[in-house]
Amino acid sequence: MPTIRQYLEYAETAFAAYAIALQSGVSNISSYQAADMSQNQAVRFNTTWKVLQQSSDNLLQTFGMSAALLQNESGEKVLAVRGTAGVVDILTDLIDIAALGSVQAMPQYAALLSFYNELISTGKLTQSESITVTGHSLGGFLAQAFTVDHPFNVSATYTYNAPGFGG
Repeated sequence: MPTIRQYLEYAETAFAAYAIALQSGVSNISSYQAADMSQNQAVRFNTTWKVLQQSSDNLLQTFGMSAALLQNESGEKVLAVRGTAGVVDILTDLIDIAALGSVQAMPQYAALLSFYNELISTGKLTQSESITVTGHSLGGFLAQAFTVDHPFNVSATYTYNAPGFGG
């Protein structure tokens, strides 16, 4: 069973998914701060977690979905998914989540699956690799759906302030 500290660490990965223009191999402190992490929190997070890859920020490709693959010092990989960020996401919240409760026609979920497939095709993940998935709000909903669709690839899922998925 996870500790309170582990819940905090996973919450911070979901928080980090709100950062824009994360890059592998460089300091992302300013990006974390721009996403409202405190300076101390951003420095600590940047020291503890490295960015393996962030999804495209092309709104036309992702429909507002943003995710990052992070890896901690012990080698654990976390797929962190951002919550609502913009008008497209608000429409998704109202239609796909509140009215339908499904990811079936949700462009953000299709973008998440595309990002996951990109991670596999670029060698950041293998098809059989087990990862942790986190998300806040809409990102939590997407994380839950991803977990249902990839039960053998997800070791744990942590969602924060997210609507439920699948009843």
